[in-house]
Amino acid sequence: MNKDLIIVDKKLKEISTKKNIRYISKIELFNFDLERDFLINDKFTFSDEDHWSDFGEIYFGKKLLKHSLLN
Repeated sequence: MNKDLIIVDKKLKEISTKKNIRYISKIELFNFDLERDFLINDKFTFSDEDHWSDFGEIYFGKKLLKHSLLN
């Protein structure tokens, strides 16, 4: 995982809290675990190190839409 993204996510959460803005952290929402979320039923969720595969878009999209603010 890209550690810079984690730092940016924390900073966005901090700033949005101070400004009273609802912020949905994809990192927290997905609770990504490499062992669990990278290869599912012989399908990769990523096409490269930064982009979801077609299957990954569906897999993570469903997780995203389960969030109470988005469903």
